[in-house]
Amino acid sequence: MINLHFRNLLVLLITTSCLAAKADFFVFEPGIGQKDETLKLTNVTAQETKMKLKGLVTTLKLGIRSPSGVSLVLAGEYSKGQADIEPAPAEQPDFSHLIAGFQVGVQAMGAMKIYLGYAPHNELELKDAGAFSGFKLSGNTYQAGLMFYPFKFLGLGAQYNIHQYKEVTGSQFNSGKDVKTYFDKIDSQDLSFLLAIEI
Repeated sequence: MINLHFRNLLVLLITTSCLAAKADFFVFEPGIGQKDETLKLTNVTAQETKMKLKGLVTTLKLGIRSPSGVSLVLAGEYSKGQADIEPAPAEQPDFSHLIAGFQVGVQAMGAMKIYLGYAPHNELELKDAGAFSGFKLSGNTYQAGLMFYPFKFLGLGAQYNIHQYKEVTGSQFNSGKDVKTYFDKIDSQDLSFLLAIEI
């Protein structure tokens, strides 16, 4: 796992160096929006727990863009809100979600941008709430996004994330961190609508 992350980082650094030699300018892009996330957990006894996680999301992208419109950025996002769980516990817990990775995009004539991303850091945490015992899921995320620029520095767009969780920690998970010990299947994805300013 460490070797894989090191290899990904090395590829990112080499690609960044190549782009930097031909870079037009640096990218600094903060954003804000609304995220709707779904999470379905199917445990080893085939019992399902469904969660809807809606809340405010903030994003930040730092990187470079070449004169041809190709960009490479480090991208982070943080969202929080209250989870809607079925079957419902006595109290619905709060959640927070932190994602960090990199994205490669192509911008056409300053009017729109299409991008793909990979985030090796993905942590979703549900807090304790009454009789509900909180837990944390960790893994990685694949991303795809589309951004339109009606004005020169203002972007409006959407981003779709598919999450792959590999570890779980919490008071009720005491037989190791591997999610396969507790769940037969985890389905998780989200859709964000964003307003971003490129400075």
